[in-house]
Amino acid sequence: MRLENGKAFMKKIGGDESLELEQRIFNISSFSISVFALVGTIANYFIGLNFTVVALSFVGFIITFTLFYLSRFKNRYSTQLIAYYLISTGLILGSMFFFNAGVNGTVTYLILMFLNVFVLIVSEKKQNLIYLFFYILLISLIGLNYAFPHLITKYNSNEEAFADHAITMLYAMFFTTYIIATFRKKMSEDRKVIISKSNELETLYEEISIQKTALHNTAEELKIALEKTNERNKYIETLIKELSHRVKNNLQLVISLLDIQSMNISDSKSKEAINEAKNRLLSMLLAHQKLYNIENAVSIYIPDYINQLTEMIQSTYRESYDECFEINCIPIRHEVEKIIPLGLIINEIITNSFKHAFKETENPLIKITINQINQNNILTISDNGSGFEKKENYNGMGLSIVKALTKQLHGNFEIKKTIESKSGTTSILEWPI
Repeated sequence: MRLENGKAFMKKIGGDESLELEQRIFNISSFSISVFALVGTIANYFIGLNFTVVALSFVGFIITFTLFYLSRFKNRYSTQLIAYYLISTGLILGSMFFFNAGVNGTVTYLILMFLNVFVLIVSEKKQNLIYLFFYILLISLIGLNYAFPHLITKYNSNEEAFADHAITMLYAMFFTTYIIATFRKKMSEDRKVIISKSNELETLYEEISIQKTALHNTAEELKIALEKTNERNKYIETLIKELSHRVKNNLQLVISLLDIQSMNISDSKSKEAINEAKNRLLSMLLAHQKLYNIENAVSIYIPDYINQLTEMIQSTYRESYDECFEINCIPIRHEVEKIIPLGLIINEIITNSFKHAFKETENPLIKITINQINQNNILTISDNGSGFEKKENYNGMGLSIVKALTKQLHGNFEIKKTIESKSGTTSILEWPI
């Protein structure tokens, strides 16, 4: 319990570990020296030393305790504070030297004691200045003692000299030993803390190294998996292209057969039916052709597809009509599963306009737009033809095909009158993005 109380008291005097070691030693030494100065003041008075020595001891107590208070409780420890301490110590000890028997007195003990104290409380860079200061002080005092012996105040008796030497020597030895032991203890404690932190950092570094190795191995595994996935994707793309190529060839073969069949048929309605079937096959052929010719064999860019599809459909009716399309599509892509039904729907609507809407229209126009609203794609096809009421075969196979394909897209389809013109028809297809 006493040991713990002693440690608590020293921590109270020196400060906690948040302060630098030099500041803690400064606090302990300045407090101890202030106590020593106060005790020395009382002892010097009862021993009967010169009153000036007693007064200087008391002044030393006041200065040292003030510096301790500023460092410990005001946290003003600095090089400037140490300089004040050093200068005041030199002045007091230098003055006391002449009133305390000179070289025969006890001031030399105190100079050596303060030399050890100041060496401990300053940084390594400034220790040489401390040595130089005290060496000059000591040599100067000895020189003055030799040159002006009459300025020295001697002891009144041998008993007085013995008592002063005994008390000062014992206290100086005790205090010097105590300060050095405290410093070594603090250094040892700090060293243990540093070693402990170093071991923790080393352990943490080893853990980080293990994790780094594990991450590296994981990265390598992911890299290998990614390479395999890329190879698999390339293989799948190759298969899709090959499949599209074969489908395209088969569709071209069927279209060629239809062309041959159309040449041998003189009936206009039969020929028209064959052309419609051929256009449906051409819309599918166009999708597979695009898949085969692009790097990304998964999706198709819709604006390009619609432009080529409308050109292809119009070529069937080029004898009757000039360029009559106005296309405005947002830049979106779709996979082939949606492109083919979408292309067939566009083919049926445009073909229906060419067949039935423009018989009495001088400047036929078909507007095609695709937008996205509320997570849905909106296809709008408007013509300026004769209108919904005059259309033929509205309930025929073409509309049945459109309705069936709309179900494949999970969408909705409706036909209404074109708002922009007095006549005409607008078809609207809506399907989820």
